[in-house]
Amino acid sequence: MKINLRKFILIIILLLAVRLFPQSNDTAIVKLKSDDSTLVKLKSDDSTLVKHKSKDTLIKFDNNKIIKNNVISPYSDTVSYDSYIWNDKRNLGEMLNERSGFYLNSFGTGSRTSLSFNGSREIGIFKDGIQINDIYSGGFDVENISVNEIERIEEVSTPLSFLYGTNSRSKAVNIITKDKFQPNLFSQLRYSQDRDGALFADFYMNFPVSRKFNLIFGLNNHGSDGHYNNSDFALWRGRVSMNYYPSEKLNFKFTYAQNKLQRGLNGGLYPFTSSDTLLDPKLAGVNVADSYEKLSNFYGNFSVTGKFFKDSLSVTRFNLFSQNSFREFRYGEKGLNPDSIKVSKNYHNIQYGFDLNQNFNIVPFKASSILLLAGIKGLYNFYNFDRTSASQPDANIGTIYFQNNYLDIYSRADLDYKSFRISAGLKSENFGGSQYIAYGGEIKYKHTFADKIFLTLNAGGYDVPGGLGYSQYLYDISGGSSYAPEKIRYYELGFKFDYENFGFNAVHYGYRNSSSFLNGNYGLTYKSKYIEGYVNINTIDNENIEFHGLPKIFIKTDISYHNYFFTNHLNLKTGFNIKYFSEAPLIGYDQFTNGIVGVYGNVPDNHGKLDVDFYIGARIGKANINLTFANLLNNLIYDTYVYPWDNRGGFLKSLSRFSITWDFWN
Repeated sequence: MKINLRKFILIIILLLAVRLFPQSNDTAIVKLKSDDSTLVKLKSDDSTLVKHKSKDTLIKFDNNKIIKNNVISPYSDTVSYDSYIWNDKRNLGEMLNERSGFYLNSFGTGSRTSLSFNGSREIGIFKDGIQINDIYSGGFDVENISVNEIERIEEVSTPLSFLYGTNSRSKAVNIITKDKFQPNLFSQLRYSQDRDGALFADFYMNFPVSRKFNLIFGLNNHGSDGHYNNSDFALWRGRVSMNYYPSEKLNFKFTYAQNKLQRGLNGGLYPFTSSDTLLDPKLAGVNVADSYEKLSNFYGNFSVTGKFFKDSLSVTRFNLFSQNSFREFRYGEKGLNPDSIKVSKNYHNIQYGFDLNQNFNIVPFKASSILLLAGIKGLYNFYNFDRTSASQPDANIGTIYFQNNYLDIYSRADLDYKSFRISAGLKSENFGGSQYIAYGGEIKYKHTFADKIFLTLNAGGYDVPGGLGYSQYLYDISGGSSYAPEKIRYYELGFKFDYENFGFNAVHYGYRNSSSFLNGNYGLTYKSKYIEGYVNINTIDNENIEFHGLPKIFIKTDISYHNYFFTNHLNLKTGFNIKYFSEAPLIGYDQFTNGIVGVYGNVPDNHGKLDVDFYIGARIGKANINLTFANLLNNLIYDTYVYPWDNRGGFLKSLSRFSITWDFWN
């Protein structure tokens, strides 16, 4: 892969950052000019306290910061990015693909992959509580988020995910970004090399200006030549956040992010049925040799968080946000296929929105509490794009302008009484002048036996209109005279059992059109001092159209050994990441709409394929170093029919990637 001048300059800047921000284990004593305070770094823990000369007491440095100001729900499950740093996941899709219920249809590294959860692709992706799904298609481009800006990943329970966004009935996933407020400058570099000339570099810096203000900055470059013809991509990402904490009752935050991406769109490979020629990328033909897209995305958000009541859980949140997206699609302009028709389309999508919500915590009687949420969200969407004729794709018949307004009033109540929690959600949506009602809820029961056996039972479901928002928009621009979203009903039953080092969970779910006993997620975990691992088994009745494009059985597991060496100076973790697919799904990719389509005709034979990766991770001082040996069995694996995995190589040719994540303290 050719390294352009900008990439070279970026690498030089990152190397200079290494020199400017060396590691230090000494106790830090720093004077802040904004007030009369002295920062004292305590070696006994990770906290830093501020001692005012006028007082004898110690005050936490981040005392003014309202905690969990970027979380959707205090009852959600969260997982730390540290859980994935060891086995070196390359993007958000690969990280979620390890979680129970998620399935990733991959179209190659750097491509626009497709995520689903429990059979549905309506996953709402949020960043610090603001939904950032693609305005046009409703899906999500995983390349819009760098793995190095992720602090934690929040998953809202499925029966209540519909409350928080458009097209989020399947699952609401919130990316909680790194925004730790600390007194000393922190910077981090993540550098990775992958196959096919792929390079990844991300520089992140957290700069505290005073006890009340800090600045967060990130710059990322990612590019690759691609494993096959016309599968290259080049990406730049930038982000900045300014946090102002004037008091412990009022916080302000402004964030801005910008991405610029160009990727080749080869439409997949020729679907050979009885040949292994795809093992050599030079011998694999592609469907489209000269199609590509250029994307530019801009995100802005201003948020205010307040605590105006005595109870710590009663939080007020107000967000103003915008998303501006440009897409240039080109097909046939290079003339590589003389029979192809030249297509040139431009898309411009703008969204402005606000979200105001308030939590109220009430304690009606002993051993009980009620957390109430009331909110209102409004969206204004504007689209314009080149419209072409179906019979003559190269003939532009005009530019289409389309706009809609969306107003959402939502509420949630969580009642805790002893071992029970009952949660219910209600949402009234007004889209394009039509009113829709959605509701759902769940109940959980937790019980402890002898202080070491924990049992959790849960049941829930929802009744919501399907395909609001983006689906209605796509229907309208295709010439539909009216749109009546069909009601979708979902239910789930599950339990979780924990005993000492072992854990087991099971969830059975169903939709109105599919309540098959096959629809389930099952997980087994084990964690001890040296050994830890998990097995997630997802089964699905893929004969139903609701689950088109998913394998009947998908097993994912990670088993690792973890220990400290050289008087705790070396933190080592090594293990195997294993996946089993019962079959390749009938799924493909529509380059024109960024949508998912079915694939028919001759398809590869891909039943019962096993993928095994071996990884080694080590933390030395402030650096994490990782090596991944991918696809040790050298299998030709498809998780879509026309896109085999591009991390193949076989034994002794399988070193897929090398990564280093280095923290620098000053």
